[in-house]
Parts: sequence; structure tokens; C-alpha cells
Amino acid sequence: MGIFDRVKSRLFNNENIPLNVTRENFFSKKTLTVRDIPNLKQLFSEDFSWYRKRIVDVLEQINDVTFTKYCLENYVKDFNADELKRIIKHFNNPELSMYIMENYMNRFDMYQLEELLITLKDTQLIKYCVQNYQGSLNKLRLIKEIGDYEYIKECIRNAGMLGLSEKNVKKLVLATKDMKYIKQYFMFEGENKKIDLPEGMTIGIEIELNNIGNAELYDLLFDGWKAKSERSADCEVISPILSPDKKSTEDIYLICSILKQLDGKISTSCGGHIHIGKNYFSGKLSEHLFLLTYCNVEKILYKICNSEADPLRGVHYAQPISGFMEEEIRKDNKRMITLDLLKHLQSIQNDKKGHRFCSLNTLTVTKDENGNEGATIEFRMPNGTLDPKVWIENIELFGGMIRAGNELAKIYSKSKEERTPEDEEKIMAFSIICSRDASEEEKLAALLKLAIRENARECYEKRYRANSVLLENSSHNDEILKASAQGVFHTYRMGKNIYTGIKRVTTFEVLAAEQRLARDRSREMQRVV
Repeated sequence: MGIFDRVKSRLFNNENIPLNVTRENFFSKKTLTVRDIPNLKQLFSEDFSWYRKRIVDVLEQINDVTFTKYCLENYVKDFNADELKRIIKHFNNPELSMYIMENYMNRFDMYQLEELLITLKDTQLIKYCVQNYQGSLNKLRLIKEIGDYEYIKECIRNAGMLGLSEKNVKKLVLATKDMKYIKQYFMFEGENKKIDLPEGMTIGIEIELNNIGNAELYDLLFDGWKAKSERSADCEVISPILSPDKKSTEDIYLICSILKQLDGKISTSCGGHIHIGKNYFSGKLSEHLFLLTYCNVEKILYKICNSEADPLRGVHYAQPISGFMEEEIRKDNKRMITLDLLKHLQSIQNDKKGHRFCSLNTLTVTKDENGNEGATIEFRMPNGTLDPKVWIENIELFGGMIRAGNELAKIYSKSKEERTPEDEEKIMAFSIICSRDASEEEKLAALLKLAIRENARECYEKRYRANSVLLENSSHNDEILKASAQGVFHTYRMGKNIYTGIKRVTTFEVLAAEQRLARDRSREMQRVV
């Protein structure tokens, strides 16, 4: 072949016409092909160390699996982990990759091997390394990476042989996403009790805990439960939007069981926050009545929001709201003219005194599984806990207070002739809560009458008796008393400067009138239909 033909062949046929490779021109030769292999074998056999520096470049240029394997078989002592990794990535040949792992896997440290396997995503290679690598290796991550739930279950059965810790086995159980399997493993048979709150009320909980990082739980939780970082704890587990039904109750019991078995710990820095959907309020009057109730019993709530003999964690992240609400009224009563009292509280919480670290946070917004936003009321008083029974009791307590706001609004919108004896009992209970002369024990009884079913009140009474003693003997009691309202809140004190025409009426009277008007319109619509 003439020189013209050779140049033409290089330019148009993309062929590399081999030149004779010698010891002298090896490093200057830029292009090598399979036709150079006989030359190279002879040169390597004479003195491989001379050509060692460029060997991986040569293998990549020639791009021949058989020759690469030949070099590995004959000169493997001269290949380090980085070069082996480079060869595996370049060829991406399952047979060659497996050959390297079968013979030279222990040249990789755990970090190099893990990064390589995650990059290649070669299922068979991962399985081989999980079973045979002798050093420390994040086998949990690699097993999960395969995404084969039956293989995960097989690894769980062979946990001892694979050297998997008990904690990693539990994480693999969660990684199967098989709820029946998960419930069986964590010995959870289901809780028959359902949350005693009305249908239509939405609920959310936030479990702060230590000894587990959010990264550990990132892809292990199920059905919308999520983990995120938290400033006051190692991790915060957040529920999806829950309902007062059997499934939500079972989910709370199951998640608490899982977190306990993963060695989750609750410390004095951990909180147990509860969200109730704001859309459950029937109107401004129900919001108004709820807030009046809350502010008047806030000091009691600090005593009954935790399980019996569980000391309050403090108020740094759950400061009383009644104190600065009272201060606002005293300082500038005209600002209380607004009929939307909850919105007014939100505006107060936006300033320095009223940030979200209050016992009641009105600034929260949550998203459902479809991305729809919804405002919630967040109750921040309770301690963190992994006791599902305590979670259910607290949900019923705070949800019951919101339900009571709706019930009282409905009662006040009736005429006196329409009210039943039960309605009058609830009005009396509300009057006690708003009374300056009632004792704390009387207000507790009135609160429980409004918010909790009769057969479920005993646990809150026990909490009050035990935790009152604990609180009185702690420094937190002084913090609460100092930041809480000194007086009481009642229907005629808030917004009393409302005027319609020439006759002065209170906010409460206007809201009650609005409620009656809405009720009458609803009745009229039903008649038309």
C-alpha cells in the first residue's frame, strides 16, 4: 500500500494502519490498535516495568477485552485499585468486571468499591461483592440499590452469613415496602381503637428523636411518612395528612414501634408536635371561641399535654401565647377590632415576640400527597414520645378543643328557645373556663367536658395531678407564669369596640349573628331543593 493509500485509508476509512512498536517509540506512539498486540506482548514480556506508566492508556486505546484480560493475568501485581477501577469503567464489560472482582476485589477499599458498584449499577456484580467482600462495606446501601424486593428478603434470611447487623436487617425489612411483611417483622398486629375525633378533621404529627439521623430513614419510611433534619434533635419524622380512622391509628402505632426498634431515643430536647387542619373550623365564631378557650386554659394544658409523671421539657420552643395576646389588648384595644381573631394572632406571631416557637403556632402550612396546600394549627407543647397511646391521647385533646369551638359556635347561633339541656351544660362549661373566680381544677373539669368524651377523661385527670407537682417544683413553672396572661379572656373583652350604626355591639355578638345567618341560609337552600 502506497503512502497516498495509507493517508486516504486513515482519513476516510477511519482505519489505523499499525506502525512497528518499539521500546524507543512506545511513549511517542499516540494510536495503538489490536494489530499492535503481538508487538506489545513481546515488548511486555521483555521488561514490563519499562512500559508500566502508559499501560492503562494503551489498554483503553486498543479497546480489546481479551488483551486486557491477558495483561491482568500476566502483570496484575503492577495494577492498583484506581487503575482497575478505570479499566472496569472504560470497558463496562460484565465478564471482564466479574473477572476482576473474582480475582482482585480485595485491592479495593470499601469506599472505592462502593462508589464503583453504585456507578456501574451491575446487579450481578453487586450481588457477588455483597456475598464475597471480606472487609467493611456498606452492604445495606448496595442491597437496596438493586431494588429487588425478593433479593432483599433473601439477604434478610442470610443476614448472618452476609455479616449484616440487626439494625441493618430491620432497615432492609423496611426497604421491602411490603406492609404485611413489615408488620409481621415488627410484631405489630394492629390497634383496634380509632382516634375519637369527627370525620373531616385532618391531623398531622411530628416526632422529634435522637440516635437516628434523617439520612438513615430517607428512603425507608412508607405511605407518605418522611424524615428531615431538626435543630433541636437528630431527626424529625413527619406524618402524612392523617384522619380519625383505624388506618391512621395503626400507622401511628407502627411507626412508633419501628423507631423504637431502630434505637430511636427521646431526650429533653425533643418535642411531639400535633397539627390540626384549620379548614375544620366552621367559621370565624368557632375560631374565636377556640382561641378564648385555649388562652384561658393554657397553663392547664402545660400540665396535661404529657403522659403521667413525664416532666415538661421546657418552654423555649413552646412559649405561652396568652401573655402577649393580653399585652396586645391592653396596649392598643383598637387593634382587636378585627373579626378574624385567628388571622390577628398570625400577624402577632409574625413579629419578634410571636415567632413560631409558641405553644400554639398559627403560621404553618402543610401539603397533601397531591401538593395541595392547607393551613394548620400546630400545638407545640408536648414532649417528644415514642408511646403511640400518648400520641393518640394528645391528638384527641387538641382536636377535641377545635371540635368544641365548632360545637359552641353552633350552640350560640341558636336562640335560647332552641337550645337543649346539653347545650346549656356546654355554655356553662365555657363560662367556667372564662371565669375569673373558677379554680384551676374547675376549669380542667370544664375543659374536659367540652373536649373529651366522658369515658376517656381519667387519663388527663391523672396527668394533671402528677404533672402539677412536677411543674411546681421546676424552674419551668416560673417561666410559664411569667409569660402567661394574668387575667382571663372572655367574649366581651375581645373586640368590644365594634360598632354597627349607632348601637355598639361586641365582636362575639356580630360573629354569632353571622353564624345564625349562615344557618338560616342553609335551611332556606334545603327547602328550595
